[in-house]
Amino acid sequence: LARYFTWDGIRAIDYLIRRPEVDPGRIGVTGLSGGGTQSSYIGAMDERVLAVAPTGFISSYRRLLESIGPQDAEQVFYHGLVSGIDHADLLEIRAPKPTLHVTTTRDFFSIQGARETEREVKRAFAVLGSAENYRRVEDDYGHGFTRKNNEATYAFFQKHLGLPGDPTEHTYPYLTKKELTVTRTGQVSTSLNSENAFSINRREAQPMLQSLAKSRRSLDAHLPKFLDEARRLSGFQSTASLHAEPVFRGQYQRSGYRVEKWGLQGEGDYILPTLVFVPDGAGPFPAIIYAHSEGKQAEAEVGGQLETLVKQGFAVAAVDLLGFGETKFYRTRGHANVQPFYNAQLAGRSVVGINAGDTLQVFEFLKRRSDVLKEQVGAIAVGATGPAVLHSAALEKNIDWLVLQESLSSYESIVQNEFYAVNANALVAGALTAYDLPDLVASL
Repeated sequence: LARYFTWDGIRAIDYLIRRPEVDPGRIGVTGLSGGGTQSSYIGAMDERVLAVAPTGFISSYRRLLESIGPQDAEQVFYHGLVSGIDHADLLEIRAPKPTLHVTTTRDFFSIQGARETEREVKRAFAVLGSAENYRRVEDDYGHGFTRKNNEATYAFFQKHLGLPGDPTEHTYPYLTKKELTVTRTGQVSTSLNSENAFSINRREAQPMLQSLAKSRRSLDAHLPKFLDEARRLSGFQSTASLHAEPVFRGQYQRSGYRVEKWGLQGEGDYILPTLVFVPDGAGPFPAIIYAHSEGKQAEAEVGGQLETLVKQGFAVAAVDLLGFGETKFYRTRGHANVQPFYNAQLAGRSVVGINAGDTLQVFEFLKRRSDVLKEQVGAIAVGATGPAVLHSAALEKNIDWLVLQESLSSYESIVQNEFYAVNANALVAGALTAYDLPDLVASL
């Protein structure tokens, strides 16, 4: 989405410089918050921008991830962090052109990150002999404009765009909604029947889908190639060798079976809360890994699906994979279940790939138990956990059988349908460049 936002800004400049009253050599860009984002991108990527003043955005990824996490979709570059991109780069690439970095001390975009970025950017401008062309201004305020910062912005543009006048801020009446409306409906897509992000993405996906269809004509060559790509794009890392000691957290007895509570080690510094349902008797029993998008408790009550399975003679490990159940990421600023997906995307990974590796942890835990038949471990995934468990089964080939219940059937369906409700933790960014979920099924 960052690309589309940037391109729209470039097109706005294309329009401006065609107007007779506009000097194409004196173009400036500024904006707050999402506008600060766009200012940073356009100023970095369009050489025609002489002066830029992003407001309420530029901090640093380190401090961003330590505080509020990644924000809106356009602020998340695909594989950005693993490629070495940080906020400072968006300003440094402009050197020696005039750049004003506008900040506030109580912004949710970390002021510490902004100050650290200032030190880095100042060095870059100084090395290129233009230290005077970069400056950061700061005011004591939250996320928004202040008179002090605004007047600094006015003075900045007056100086570098050769504008006369006084930078003192004055109050003017706002334009009305009617005055601001350019198109008949107030939306370009409905007024002008224009394309949108969905239609552009769908069109751009077509060559990928055609390439996949062609590759599938020779399955013997296609399968090993796409499995390697699925590992890479999902960021899957086998955790089978971790063998961290699980933590037993107690148990309780029910009619015909017991329920054990375990904390299993995930790939990182976290545990996977797990309930293990074990039939009465000595065993060993065939076993099931059970991952539900509503969490392990969804079918754990008396009379639920887990009881049905255990009374059929299975030992069942119901696990909360990352982003589900006890590990669910709770809503912050309206971004539910999106920030973990963005974190992974920045790092060149996916929640799907991480959860696929953690599914192997559950498999290894079951395999080490004396009451489990080691060659008879299957898996059931319900809802948004399906793609992760499918990746695990396809990439390691350890799971004996697999049931996907109410699971996403393909990533192609996401780009072909404009309206859908899908948990972002089920998605692998960039997957359609090399494979889709049906390919993983075929590999089994």
